[in-house]
Amino acid sequence: MTVQLHRSRRVGGALAALALAAALIPSGTSVAQSVAPRVAPSRADIDSSTLACGVNRRLVPSCGVSWGVYTKQRTAAEGWATPFVQIERAIGRRFDLVKRYHDWSNSGGNGQFPDQYERQLGATGQRTLYFAWTSNIWSTGSFAHWRDIANGEYDSSVILPAAKRLKAWGKPVFIDFDHEMDGRTRTANGTPADYVAAYRHIQDVMANAGVTNVVWAWVPTGTMANVGRIKAMYPGDAYVDWVGYDPYNFFRCNGSPWEDPYRSLAPFYGWLQDNGMADKPILLGEYGSVPDPDNVGRIKDWYGGVPAALKRLPHIKAVIQWNSQTSTICDFRVTGSPAALSGFRSAANAPYVTGG
Repeated sequence: MTVQLHRSRRVGGALAALALAAALIPSGTSVAQSVAPRVAPSRADIDSSTLACGVNRRLVPSCGVSWGVYTKQRTAAEGWATPFVQIERAIGRRFDLVKRYHDWSNSGGNGQFPDQYERQLGATGQRTLYFAWTSNIWSTGSFAHWRDIANGEYDSSVILPAAKRLKAWGKPVFIDFDHEMDGRTRTANGTPADYVAAYRHIQDVMANAGVTNVVWAWVPTGTMANVGRIKAMYPGDAYVDWVGYDPYNFFRCNGSPWEDPYRSLAPFYGWLQDNGMADKPILLGEYGSVPDPDNVGRIKDWYGGVPAALKRLPHIKAVIQWNSQTSTICDFRVTGSPAALSGFRSAANAPYVTGG
């Protein structure tokens, strides 16, 4: 990314697999509107196509790319597992990664994970849960200072309860702490050194509590203007299993030129390789593109071109689509149009992605 965009997206998110093919969805009808609500995944959903080979203890696939998504519920009544499974059905395969954002409240609504829907989707172990854990408390608009986290002020109230739940869950999970920690909205949380100390402290507390099933990700924005701050916020190789970033084709969303997937992904990838992180697997903690209203097919080509871009950037081993929007023009949903969904479906089933 060349321009940083801060998104407020964390407050609060038997049809055949090809029934949602782009050609079959009437013009002007969103994918979300086209799918009947459904809560529980079936055995067919769980056993649908996935990576052709396994992952190691740090969840790195030995072939292919772990394919993930973040999406949110449309109504409080349906829960967010419903739209998640609907996207799986639309693309004809199961996701490897289930991403959710959780706050620092340790409350049942936002702060306790795995929640009921995560447990539902991750029950068989064939979908890996990914928790983006923020030091903010959404209900009050407040946050925990990184220095206070590092000093142990939240050990008993937040970190140890989370450790207990994760240990009881038992299955491997990802955690990234304060996703996009280098962004402007994080400056009040403390200095880069404070962040490093907090990240390490959380991990140390969990290790001392006997938690062995967490794979630790470190995910800055990937904004090239921030690389000095980003480098200062790296917790160190011993504390980081995966490195990541959030590349987007913002286009009209922030007035930047249209970028194909490779141009969106390559700059920060190169920076990681040039700054001593070449041996770490890389994940895209969020990625996506807005459509071009003057060229409807352009968004299909963008998503369809993701596998070719990934093939040129072979250290990227996991990607997570941010299936949401912040405004009418800042719409990154693959379910926002038949064209976007068609390209995303093609990418999700590409041989390079599936390892087939």
